[in-house]
Amino acid sequence: MKNVYFNNLDSLVLIQLIVVEQKQPQSLKNNNNNNNNNNNNNNNNNNNNNNNNNNNNNNNNNNNNNNNNNNNNNNNNNNNNNNNNNNNNNNNNNNNNNNNNHL
Repeated sequence: MKNVYFNNLDSLVLIQLIVVEQKQPQSLKNNNNNNNNNNNNNNNNNNNNNNNNNNNNNNNNNNNNNNNNNNNNNNNNNNNNNNNNNNNNNNNNNNNNNNNNHL
């Protein structure tokens, strides 16, 4: 209830306005609820997709790291083998030279 005063022909008149609360129809409430539910579902789906993408990225990174480590290990092994072969060759050459010197 609101009181409104105004002057009309020099007389003070009081008019009482009745404010009626407008209620939302049930169909609108249902639509709003459905929209909210859809938005929540979309958000959840987006979050799940982001999580899946992050997991995939992490897995890919881990795989790449593992591959790099394996490659490094293989390279190290190859280098070690080459060094060993070189050492063996040098030793053989030294032995041959010593043998020749004794002849």
